[in-house]
Amino acid sequence: MSPVDKAAAADKGPPSAPVTSRAGAAALTERAPTSSHRAPAVADPEPFGSLGGFALDVYRELSQHLSQPNCRAIIAACAAASGVTPAAIEPVHLPHIVAQVERTFDVFGVRAEVKARCLANLRALGRMTEHRAEISIPIEQEGDVVTARTAGKEMARELGFSEVGYVKVATAISELARNILKYAGKGQVTVRRLVGEREGIEAVAADQGAGIADVEAVLSPKYRSKSGMGVGLRGTRRLMDHFELTSQVGKGTTVKIRKYRD
Repeated sequence: MSPVDKAAAADKGPPSAPVTSRAGAAALTERAPTSSHRAPAVADPEPFGSLGGFALDVYRELSQHLSQPNCRAIIAACAAASGVTPAAIEPVHLPHIVAQVERTFDVFGVRAEVKARCLANLRALGRMTEHRAEISIPIEQEGDVVTARTAGKEMARELGFSEVGYVKVATAISELARNILKYAGKGQVTVRRLVGEREGIEAVAADQGAGIADVEAVLSPKYRSKSGMGVGLRGTRRLMDHFELTSQVGKGTTVKIRKYRD
C-alpha cells in the first residue's frame, strides 16, 4: 500500500469501538484516581455516530493520551454540554472540551506537562479552522506531527482540494515533520495558503540539526543509508508540484514544498 493509500485509510477515522453514555462521560470527573489513566468507560447502547472534521481531529489528539472509550466519553460529555451530537462538535465548543480534558486528565493522574501539551494542540486545532492564511507549528514531539498534518489537510480542504489532493498534502507534511523529530530533534513547520494565479498550499519545514552533507546524493534513488534518510524526502518530492531542499552541515535543513489545487 502506497503512503497516499495508507494516509487515505487513516483519514477515514478510527475503527468502531465500544460506545459510552453521556452519564458515564460526566462520571469520569467524579471517579477516584486509578492506577492507570487508561481505565475503561461505561458502555452505551446508543450509537456514537461517525466522527469527521474537527471532532475527529480532537479524537485523534485525545487518543494519544487516553483509551478509545475514554476519548469517546470526553467528546460525548462535551457534545451533551453543548447540545449537539458528537459528530457536530466544532471549534466554538472548545471551552467545553478544554474543561472536560482538564478534569479527566486530573482524575487519571496524567502528568501536568502532558496535559498542557494536549490542550495546546487542541487550541491549535481550533485556530486552524478560522481560515488563517498561515500557521506555524513547533515540532518537538509526535503529537506535533499530527497537528502539522491536520493544518495542511484543513487548509487544502478549505481551498477546494480533492480528497486525493489534500491527502497528498497531509502525507507530505507528516513526512517532513517526522523527519525533523528523527534527525534534528526539534524544528518548525509553517503551512500557508498560496493565492494568485495558482492557488494551493505551501509548507516549509526547518530545523537547526546536523544538516545534510550531500543533498543530491540523499535525493538519488540509488542512495541507501542505515538511518533511512532520503526515502521520505524522495517520496515527498513525488507527491508535490514543487520541492526545494537546502541544507548546511552543522546549521540545519529547510525543505519547501508546494501543492497546487487540482
